[in-house]
Amino acid sequence: MFLVVLSLTAFAASVTIRPIGQGTYKDWASPICTKILHWQCVDEQPANTSDYLYTGQNNKSDTFLFQNSGLTTETVDSVTLSYYAKMFTSSKYKVRPVIRNNAGISFGQVKNLAGTWILYADTYLTNPLTGQPWTSSQVNALEAGIGSFSSYGGGLVAQVYAIVNYTPLSSQDSCSDSDGGNSLGIFGTTSGELGGSPYTYSDFCTNSQSVNEYYCAGSYSVSQEQSCGTDSIAGTFCMGNEVHSNGTDYFCAIGACGQSQTTQFQENCDGSDGYGSNYCINASVYSDYKDYSCSSGSCSFVAIPSWVKDCPDGCSDGGCLSGQTCNDTDGGRVYDIAGSVYINGTIRGSDVCTNLTGGINLIEKYCDASNNYKIEYYICPNGCSAAACV
Repeated sequence: MFLVVLSLTAFAASVTIRPIGQGTYKDWASPICTKILHWQCVDEQPANTSDYLYTGQNNKSDTFLFQNSGLTTETVDSVTLSYYAKMFTSSKYKVRPVIRNNAGISFGQVKNLAGTWILYADTYLTNPLTGQPWTSSQVNALEAGIGSFSSYGGGLVAQVYAIVNYTPLSSQDSCSDSDGGNSLGIFGTTSGELGGSPYTYSDFCTNSQSVNEYYCAGSYSVSQEQSCGTDSIAGTFCMGNEVHSNGTDYFCAIGACGQSQTTQFQENCDGSDGYGSNYCINASVYSDYKDYSCSSGSCSFVAIPSWVKDCPDGCSDGGCLSGQTCNDTDGGRVYDIAGSVYINGTIRGSDVCTNLTGGINLIEKYCDASNNYKIEYYICPNGCSAAACV
């Protein structure tokens, strides 16, 4: 009877499996071994060096079928093939491990056997026939053994076995996420096992606009504080006579990010309506009324001239003149004499030569019949000099 031996470490385990049947190849000799089948000459524990297989020829292999490991869905970390062997002669000493399946055969690293019995081992982190990690089914169908090399081939082998290192199901790290991943807009919970201990972590808000999001990275739960977004305003529009804008507000609530579309008031155009400064039109005072309204998402106005009052004595600088006297030193609209105009005894302006568009070369200042200060732009036929026509 052969036993499957388990040896456990903190989060890993191993199982030793031994030959229980003959494989495809049966090229080595067994005259010293009293057993009928070759695999029975190498299955002992401990090794029995009084019955062994041997060859003194090149390229000869003997392979064996192994016990079922009992593994199902566990993660296989490695397979180590061990054999207790020594040289055949000083010129027949090179051997190598053999792994075979229906798809082919793989030879391991060549070993130079010593003249005494030594335990040799080759560790395979992946299945050499596929280049991929071992599976439980591949381990349970293992066919392996020993082969002589193509030169100086030969040796004696008294024991062959394999050690399968694996991660037990109860110790495998795992992670699942109820919201499907790094999903800020969905409240979620990661759960699983880490180092054999169960865990559960749920998303939560760190402040009104940030979330601590848990999600899986492979078999592990990780978390990251992330912003739900930056509040923004996307353009303005008119609502009646008011300017409004469409805003996006980002927030965190109950462990998930959200957003809301809001209409935000910006400005009331009616609040800017009003009158501007007074100004004169002839002998009347006017003021522009600025009528504001909303158009294309902003406030604009139309200036409407509005009469304020008439001025019997004339208008100047936006105000009425009252009982004024006007005196022109050149006697009125006299173009060939330079003169000055005085209002209530104070000089208001003087004639002056100029050079304006259209040939205007004299600015004549004078008093009209209502004692108002007036200005005329005049063309002197023969030119202007010293504030008078020549």
